[in-house]
Amino acid sequence: MKKLIILFLIQLGFMSSALAQGPGSAGVLFLLIQPAPRANGMANASVASTESEALGIVFNPAHLGRLARERYLTFDIYPGKTNWLPQLAPDLSYDAKTILVGYNFKHRNKRIPVSFGVAYSRVFIDLGKQIIPGGLDPTALGVFHSTERANVWSIGVGVDYLVKASLGLSFKDIESNLAPQITGTQQSDGRASASARDFGVLAYLPFDEAFSKLTGKPFEV
Repeated sequence: MKKLIILFLIQLGFMSSALAQGPGSAGVLFLLIQPAPRANGMANASVASTESEALGIVFNPAHLGRLARERYLTFDIYPGKTNWLPQLAPDLSYDAKTILVGYNFKHRNKRIPVSFGVAYSRVFIDLGKQIIPGGLDPTALGVFHSTERANVWSIGVGVDYLVKASLGLSFKDIESNLAPQITGTQQSDGRASASARDFGVLAYLPFDEAFSKLTGKPFEV
C-alpha cells in the first residue's frame, strides 16, 4: 500500500503538466519526467535552450539538428541508475541514455550550411515489485514487477545561414507494464504499448553574425 501511495503522489506531481497537454494525454506519465540533469536544474525550462546536452533530444527533437552542427558522435547518460525516494521505496529507479551521430556538411563545403543527425534514446523506469492481492482472500496471488520504457529514434536537420534553425522528428515506441493479467474474480490488464511522434522546431538569430555577413563588416558590442 505504501508503494501505491508513493506512485500516486509522483504521478500527481506530473498531472498538471499532463492536463496542460489536453484531454487523453494523461497516460504514460513517466515520459513527462525530464531526463536531462541540467534541465532539472532549470526547472524543466530547457526545450528552447541552446546549450549542448544530448538528452534534451528526448523532450525536443529539434536539438538534434543543432547538435549535429557541433558533434560527430556524442553519448549522454542520466547519472547511474538514479534511485528515487530510497528511504520509502528503495526499488524505485529511473534510467535514461542517448547516443547521437551527426555530420555538418559545411565542414566540407562552405556553401552547404546544413547539418544532419540521427539519435537513439532509451528511457526506463523501474517501479519495483507489486503484490497482487487476492480479493477477499488475504493470501497474495503473487508478485509482479512493474516497469515502463520508451525507445526513441530521432532525426534532425539544422541550417546555419543568418538564422540558426533546426527541425527534428522523433518516433517513440512505448511499453507500459503496470499490472499482470488477472483471471478469476477480477479481470484486468495493466499492460499496454503504443507509438508516438514528436516534432520540434528551434530557431534563433545571432544578430552580430547576421549583421557581419550582410554588411561584410565586423560587428562588436
